[in-house]
Amino acid sequence: MAPSDDPASPEVYILEKNWRPWLIILSFFVSFLGAYTTTQLYVQCRLSTWTAHRIGWLVLAAVEFGGCAIWAFHFVAMIALDIGMPVNFNLPMTIFSAIVAIVGMLGGLASNIWIKKRRRRGDMYLPISNQDNVSEHGMTINGISINGGPSSRKPPDTPEYESSTSEMGTVLNLASALLSRGAHDDTTLPIRIISHLQRGLNARVFVVGAMMSISICAMHYVGMKAMHFDGVIQWNRGLIVLSVLIAYIVSMVALIFLPNESDGISQIAFAIVAAIGINAMHWTGMWAATFSTTRPPPWDKGSIPTVLPLGVAFVAIISCLMSYVVLARTITQSRDRLAEMIVTKRKLWKAIAEKEAAERNDKVKTEFISVASHELRTPLHAITGFVDLLALTPLNEEQMSFVRSIQGSCHALDLITKNVLDFTRLENDHSETAASATDVRIKDLVFDMLQTCMAKISNTLSVDIIIIMDRDVPDVFNVDETYFARVLMNLVGNAMKFTRRGYILVRLWTCADEDSLCISVSDTGIGISQSSQKIVFEPFRQADTSLTRKHLGTGLGLAICRQLVAKMNGRITLESEEGKGSEFTVVIPGLPNTYPMRPAVQSKIRIAVWLRSKRSSTVVQWALSAHFTVSAIDPVHHVKGLRGMERVVADIKCLTPQIISEIVESDGAIKWFILHGDESVRELRNLEHVVLLKRPICVDDLLIKMLTRGRAEEAQLVRKVSISANPALEELKRIIAAPSPLAQSPILEIPPDVQESGDVILLVEDNPVNQQLGVKMLKKLGRTVDVAENGKVALEKIMENRRQYSLVLMDSQMPVLSGPSTCRRIRAMEAAGELPGRLRIISLTANVDSLSQKECMEAGSDHFLPKPLTLKLLREELERPPMPTAGSS
Repeated sequence: MAPSDDPASPEVYILEKNWRPWLIILSFFVSFLGAYTTTQLYVQCRLSTWTAHRIGWLVLAAVEFGGCAIWAFHFVAMIALDIGMPVNFNLPMTIFSAIVAIVGMLGGLASNIWIKKRRRRGDMYLPISNQDNVSEHGMTINGISINGGPSSRKPPDTPEYESSTSEMGTVLNLASALLSRGAHDDTTLPIRIISHLQRGLNARVFVVGAMMSISICAMHYVGMKAMHFDGVIQWNRGLIVLSVLIAYIVSMVALIFLPNESDGISQIAFAIVAAIGINAMHWTGMWAATFSTTRPPPWDKGSIPTVLPLGVAFVAIISCLMSYVVLARTITQSRDRLAEMIVTKRKLWKAIAEKEAAERNDKVKTEFISVASHELRTPLHAITGFVDLLALTPLNEEQMSFVRSIQGSCHALDLITKNVLDFTRLENDHSETAASATDVRIKDLVFDMLQTCMAKISNTLSVDIIIIMDRDVPDVFNVDETYFARVLMNLVGNAMKFTRRGYILVRLWTCADEDSLCISVSDTGIGISQSSQKIVFEPFRQADTSLTRKHLGTGLGLAICRQLVAKMNGRITLESEEGKGSEFTVVIPGLPNTYPMRPAVQSKIRIAVWLRSKRSSTVVQWALSAHFTVSAIDPVHHVKGLRGMERVVADIKCLTPQIISEIVESDGAIKWFILHGDESVRELRNLEHVVLLKRPICVDDLLIKMLTRGRAEEAQLVRKVSISANPALEELKRIIAAPSPLAQSPILEIPPDVQESGDVILLVEDNPVNQQLGVKMLKKLGRTVDVAENGKVALEKIMENRRQYSLVLMDSQMPVLSGPSTCRRIRAMEAAGELPGRLRIISLTANVDSLSQKECMEAGSDHFLPKPLTLKLLREELERPPMPTAGSS
């Protein structure tokens, strides 16, 4: 201490500065720990993607840097000073100094991140300088060649990445090259530091550094101002300026070298440099202060309690530890999310790999089916051709029946292979399957195709095909003619398969809301259950897949319909109720904006409708009731029951010879419109009051016009057909019109002496063609045959006369009762004593796999024969000695 030399003023004593070394060391440790913790929080802030998380990490980093590395260090370092007299601190100003430090660092760090983020967005693509080259061999950036090339300059030990021609490969190779160039850089550390400083200095660093240095100096001198003692502080302005300059330099260096990624060496180096810089600024500021007092010695040596600096240091260290706890928790959560993401990605990759493998397998399968269908059609073409030629040669009745059976079976096989081939093409999206829309006379097309279908309906079935076309249906519609006809034929063919009585209704109308043409095909068949409606459009799926189903098929018809409708940008829907029938509706866009529409006809003409089915008559009556007065009166025995009627729409099959005679002899008061097919109508021709119409009945503008005028229009006697020049439709009509296999089971008589001998073979087969084939083959081998069309009939025959049968040839798949089920019942009745002995049973099946054979043998069959059956195999089996029965010697 030194007293003042001025005698007029109070004596001033200069207080001597003494330092506590252990507190100086503690303050440096607190500053280093705060700076290092700040780097960890700052890196986490830059890596965060959520704004809320980024703000949270930024606030923590500001608290650690401003509150711990700067303010806590400053406070502990000030307490390390001992001026020889008691010192107190103004608590509000002390707290304010801490706030100044934290807010200043928050602003500086936030500005640094915001400006760097904007620069990173602007530098999404690497700039190519004048020295960079782009060629067919790759790209060269700053002397580094990417994607190889003859002139590539690659440092040693640079890793190669696969798919380097892709964008990701280019990025990886560029990153690898840059890192390798840095790893093999021979420049010294000081030169690299100076180079980094030169690159880092910019306007941002100067501005943000000035803001941070102002906050640091403000914190320091406000903290010094908060010191209260019995004296004053005198300042050396030069040293104050030097401290501010040091703070400015420290702030700029911190901004330049603040690590952006987690790197231990860089973070420790930054923390050491920051702690040294903060210490330099603090001690320069303390050096600028001179403490003096007018109070004469001795002074109270009371010093600040040791617990105060320790408490401040403890709080600072605890805040750092809490930050690390938050960091550790975040890292753990990120690790768990990363592990979950890796597991999810692995599952996704596995699913993608399995999907690709399934698609490859499916493609191979469909290609095989396509090739197999082609290979099947080659020999089938030869068989069909030679059988057609054989049919033109002189044949007896039995030979002609064989030929017709072969022709029907060939055409059925041809249809199956065609469906399979078309399905594979549609599945593979073959170029040939693209829809090609043309202007089609839609009404004529529908009538012509359904007229072809009408010829397939058996005379024994009471089924009518009815066509109803609303008056707003255009004459010409732009659609793929072949696809449209194929969909219509598949839907009508499906209805014909499942309808035994009633009608099949095809209705056309327009949907103005969608500018679409709507076609519905409804029937009065067996219907489809709710559970089966979900699968009928899937390939190879049928509503009834049991061995006892009555209706066979591949299950491709409706699947092909769905694909063809999709090719025409349409949709297909199904409504059905089991036991009542089904209705398929197809909606196809493409309705023209304007087209002529015929005016509605309203007439008081009374019309009677008389078709083979009452349900068919009801539908036609409903369609005609919009134009005429329709009556439900039907003639029973003679025409007198039609008094008051002016027009009659009748089917030729409903007219008795008596009624036909009365029509011929009538005076013409009633106009008759008679539907016919191939039936003879010679006596009704050339009658003025009779108009002959070919089935199916079509309720459209033409029929309305003819009913109104009571005569046939000469221009409409033969409908215009627009499809004769389309080879695809001619082929479709040929398949539809192909002769069906014989539908009648053979009628066999077994002589009484053969019945008594017990040497009759019972053939259990549901297919009439296979029945005839089996009978002919067995008779050729000199055996007597009896036939049963399913397992139930076979059981009845066996129970009625068991002793006449020595052998049963049992088909596996049959309606009502399947082959294996019939075998089980026969064996059960034999075991119960209801049937004597053991009846020899041989199973026949087209399923030749081991599971089918095992099922037949477990059901009780003695042997198994695959289809197609040959005379050689049949002869060998018949000559095989029977298995010994239980109890025989």
